Amino acid sequence: MKVLFNKLEAKDSGSKSEALMFLSNLCVVENEVLLQKIIDTGLITKATNLIASGTDENRVDACHCLNTVLERGTLKQVAVLTNINVIDDLMDNLASNWSLELKKVSLWCLIDLVEKGKKFHSEMPHDDPTNPIIKQIMSASGYKNLEELLNHPDQEIFENARMLVDELITPQFHSSDVMMNE
Repeated sequence: MKVLFNKLEAKDSGSKSEALMFLSNLCVVENEVLLQKIIDTGLITKATNLIASGTDENRVDACHCLNTVLERGTLKQVAVLTNINVIDDLMDNLASNWSLELKKVSLWCLIDLVEKGKKFHSEMPHDDPTNPIIKQIMSASGYKNLEELLNHPDQEIFENARMLVDELITPQFHSSDVMMNE
């Protein structure tokens, strides 16, 4: 784990990409204990920091790593990730200056976060009917980037942006409005 930590702190993006790919492969293994160890050591936090500060390639690799944890992790493990506050970083990665691949994997992460947030929110006692991940997305400074993707020429990007807005975000706020008016 120490070697991975050092590579994630390296100056060159090649070492960071290598560490991120290795970390993603570790996270793919269906082993809850190993994944918990990766979270506890701070490797996931270190990796997700590159979503905002890495090169385009590092950001893509860090998003793949995050996406793997979102898909494989338990609700408790994913809850730790929502505290890292990657939403703003993912939303910023949807800006026009970033690669198609980064936009695609950032959208996957956002969709997975919303889905996990929905599960987590339904299992925890709360007064607010709104998924907290959706609230974070709506208040993110990069929300305009998501809206701009609704006109994107790439079909996958367009479809995922449309699904996020039309099928996940909009119904959540519509149902919240209905509940508040009752």
